[in-house]
Amino acid sequence: MLRSRRFTALTVAALIPAIFRVLDFTNAENVQDDRPASANGNESPSPGPRAVKPVDAGQTDPELSRDEERERKAVERFVSLLEKSPRRGTALDRVYGYHVERGTIDAFLKSYDDRIKNNPNDGIAWLIKGLIEAQRGRDAASVSALVEAEKARPNDPIPPYYLGQALVLVGRPEDAAKAFE
Repeated sequence: MLRSRRFTALTVAALIPAIFRVLDFTNAENVQDDRPASANGNESPSPGPRAVKPVDAGQTDPELSRDEERERKAVERFVSLLEKSPRRGTALDRVYGYHVERGTIDAFLKSYDDRIKNNPNDGIAWLIKGLIEAQRGRDAASVSALVEAEKARPNDPIPPYYLGQALVLVGRPEDAAKAFE
């Protein structure tokens, strides 16, 4: 099983650059609006792939800031994808990796805690919190978040599946079997 996980991780890691080239997620200047010019308020066409935004005189490394901006926009798209379909996979890995690299994972989780505080029945927020906690290796916190996700989304098969996996990791196989049913 370890070999298949490593193979899958290496395969996904190798495919990510190709996916980005095909979908061009990282180059925000290439995103074109398909609506007519009068519908989106722009009379001129969108800039092409070589268009460069002006750089403030105070910036010392414009290339770095442009790359960081692209990466931030790509992560925002991955968060949007994760919100629509909260699953383990590339979107979760990219969002998690982005926040871990920058030391903002706690702030990212706090944003979901705030959402949960405002709406305790937000199953998506509970599920994403449980997935992030599982990524962090905090299995007990993951279990408690996934229990709430299962309550908030009783007709969704994903929360009980992930809950079952988390329960196995915390040494509760009987409860895991019930969650898988």
